[in-house]
Amino acid sequence: MFDGLSQESLDAADRVATRIGNLNEQEKYILAVHFEVAKN
Repeated sequence: MFDGLSQESLDAADRVATRIGNLNEQEKYILAVHFEVAKN
């Protein structure tokens, strides 16, 4: 499911997760999915 995520979406999710703090790795990938859907 997460294999098709673009690096752009992963990077954006990482920036958001870092800013929010206290998010686990799985939540970062969920954010990336939302960014990917919004981009498309």
